[in-house]
Amino acid sequence: MTGRRWFRNSMLSLAVLGVFLFTFLFTAPQRNFGAARQADYESVLREARATAPYHVFAPRNLPPTWKITSVRYDRQANGDVLWHLGLRTPRGHEVGIEQSDGSRAEFIRQITMRGDRVSRTVLNGAIWQLRQRKMRMRDVRSLVRIQDDCTVVVTGGVPDFTELLFLARSLR
Repeated sequence: MTGRRWFRNSMLSLAVLGVFLFTFLFTAPQRNFGAARQADYESVLREARATAPYHVFAPRNLPPTWKITSVRYDRQANGDVLWHLGLRTPRGHEVGIEQSDGSRAEFIRQITMRGDRVSRTVLNGAIWQLRQRKMRMRDVRSLVRIQDDCTVVVTGGVPDFTELLFLARSLR
């Protein structure tokens, strides 16, 4: 008898949980996270460009198939100023624009995951190093631009450099 009662109570609990989940998923207000993220991005970019000790690079005129996923502007305790913009590419890869005026060698090592230089290219008149790190789960590819006052890295777990080159060309 107790086995039947336990089974009946378990089934009732599952039914209540199912109704709750259905109600929550289909009646909860939906948010437009893309619009909120875009607004966050624009305000953080304005702040970064107004206060950073270097020109903050951001993409201009990217197609709407590129989605902003994260943005961060931060002054570290040691005084380094960091800029980050994360994006999802049209092919669904997560990539980022990273910029810092801190220790160049350490920043490049960390952001590229110790990627090796494989070549270089010129985009919009600037020299970019192409770096790659072969990893078990996915390869990390990066473009590195060294300037007098900062280092810019465009990086991500992408199968080739195509999307990174497209993103780097859009930076202004």
